[in-house]
Amino acid sequence: MAESIIDLTRTLAIVMVAAYGVFHTGISSAIFEGKSSFKYRVIYIMIFGLFSIYGTIGGVKIGEAYSNVRDLGPLIAGLLAGPAVGLGAGLIGGIHRLSLGGFTALPCGVSTVIAGLLGGMVYLAMKKRFLPVFWAMLLATGMEFIHMGITLLLAKPFDKALEIVSIVIVPMVLTNALGIGVFGFIFFNLKKERDNLANRERLEGELEIARHIQMSMIPETLPTRPGSHDCNIDAFALIQPALEVGGDVYDWLYLDEDRFAFIIGDAAGKGIPASLFMAVARTLIRGHYKIGKTTGEILSGVNEELCRDNEMAMFITLFMGILHIPTGEVTYTNAGHPSPYVIQSTGTIRPLPTAKSPALGVIENVAYESASLRLEPGDILFAYTDGVTEATDSREDFYKPIRLESALRAMPNAPRLAARTVCDHVLKDLRSFVGKASQADDITMIAVAAPGVVEAESERIA
Repeated sequence: MAESIIDLTRTLAIVMVAAYGVFHTGISSAIFEGKSSFKYRVIYIMIFGLFSIYGTIGGVKIGEAYSNVRDLGPLIAGLLAGPAVGLGAGLIGGIHRLSLGGFTALPCGVSTVIAGLLGGMVYLAMKKRFLPVFWAMLLATGMEFIHMGITLLLAKPFDKALEIVSIVIVPMVLTNALGIGVFGFIFFNLKKERDNLANRERLEGELEIARHIQMSMIPETLPTRPGSHDCNIDAFALIQPALEVGGDVYDWLYLDEDRFAFIIGDAAGKGIPASLFMAVARTLIRGHYKIGKTTGEILSGVNEELCRDNEMAMFITLFMGILHIPTGEVTYTNAGHPSPYVIQSTGTIRPLPTAKSPALGVIENVAYESASLRLEPGDILFAYTDGVTEATDSREDFYKPIRLESALRAMPNAPRLAARTVCDHVLKDLRSFVGKASQADDITMIAVAAPGVVEAESERIA
């Protein structure tokens, strides 16, 4: 008996390897998607019919009978694709067994056909779902007891049939139950993999849509100055999310013919939550722009609305400036954001004072203060998010503000810089520092030059 179990297990292993191979072909898609066209039914019948034949060939011959796993192929075929497929696979396995002859040929052949039909009936009862592994093993066990009963009923002489049944019942019950258990394990694991892959692809598709929506909210070019045929402003910005979507933002627009407003911000966290909070903040800021309002008054109003019902305790650091074009004066408010730099026409790099106001969305009833500076001809205001200074190389060393300042000082022809040149130069130095290390945070920069110094290059680097 032990030898018979070992031989059947070896046969079973080969059948399971073949089944695993089938599940990694195009046929698996048809099985998991429940395709039941005539073409696929024929393919299923042939595959599991061949499994049934090999279950006989690889069995152990005992006189005129075989200890085998022949019923397994049709039973699985029925459980996967219904009665017609189970019957077809059973007929292939059963006819092959009849062709081998012997006094158990008829009951064995009939049993194989019944196995296919039984699997198909269970398939219908389960509403076209494969049985859980435990119940599939019980079904296979029950099928082999049916097989033994049919053999005792139809095979003659009875004493000889009883002797054969007493020898093969344990090996056949064990190996068939084990076989369908292993098959079920493979089936459900591959189904889980496919479901996870489908969910991941769906999520990636949704994230790509979210990315397009987010990027569509961020201006790619400078707006046209009211009452003018050109923008008359040299400003440039770039944004590179670490994920499909991110929490960084920049924006700009003309409040009137003489005032140009711009922001750069960084919402807490990454991914979809940060991007949603960023979108809300940007929308609120645009809604609070009004003639005569200072940057402090605008952000005070925005902060109140962000704090309201902020159960997730989200916040956004933000720098807002309003450039008065005729004079070059910039009124600004820094809400917890890294301090921008003024690149003077003399080549001097001057950081703005550190922000004293908190990030937006943290504390209610905060009166945000405004400050001002004057951009002389040739000066450029450069602002960034902490994804720049907190970028790391392969050794996990930070880029740091000191390196950013060195990069800004190293730019050639400081008196005639364009806004885009500043951002391009910093980005190039940042990439050189980071090397092949992965990007951990969103990277955003914005540069605004004093009016009337150089022609604007109004594009954005993706």
